[in-house]
Amino acid sequence: MYPKLYAITDNKYFKNEKDLEKAVFLCLEYNVDIFQYRFKNKSLDQVLKDFELISNLLYRENGNLLIILNDYKEYLKHIKNEGFYIHGLHLGQDDFDLKKDLKLLNFLKENKLIFGLSTHNYKEVNNALKVWKDYYLSYIGFGPIYKPISKKDHDPVVGIEKLKDILSKVPLPVVAIGGITLENIYSVIETFRSYREKRYDLDSLAAISLFFKGNFEENFRKLKKFLINS
Repeated sequence: MYPKLYAITDNKYFKNEKDLEKAVFLCLEYNVDIFQYRFKNKSLDQVLKDFELISNLLYRENGNLLIILNDYKEYLKHIKNEGFYIHGLHLGQDDFDLKKDLKLLNFLKENKLIFGLSTHNYKEVNNALKVWKDYYLSYIGFGPIYKPISKKDHDPVVGIEKLKDILSKVPLPVVAIGGITLENIYSVIETFRSYREKRYDLDSLAAISLFFKGNFEENFRKLKKFLINS
């Protein structure tokens, strides 16, 4: 599918490790391409335990799923050194400091790991493009496209028109995020297909609630049925 599907976790929808295992398994079963591990306030031991669970499941199922770590940049080397499945890192604007993170960028580049950076406006997009040109960056997250369901303290909604503008101008993979639901996902898909001259491998639709609010299995089934019938 173009663009790809990108599932993101959230503390309030995940109660235990069984939920994490279920989420990864469903991503594999329903051909979701990217899974972002996004949990707050976990210790290194907890994160390593979770990545061991994820890695064991991917190994057992012979799964092809990109695993992206959100934040926790200080844990990245530990996860990598343990030999667990880890394909990249995603940071928000408040988590990234170019001067302080140069060694991190070199580590990501040397190990051929994906690096994604959140953006919410043209200024942040332009700054991200400088990071891409001068240092290292794999994709930008852009949004919120619509009013987010899972976040109350979100950045201003950018809207579909700004997404069209970004897709037509930015020579870098874009991950659209924010308030994407079954009611509006098709318009986002069509925007990518209509306004992307070049289709990038990591162009994606990212969501939290679409996948994980309520019943995980039902969410995935509804999404698959919708995409098949669209």
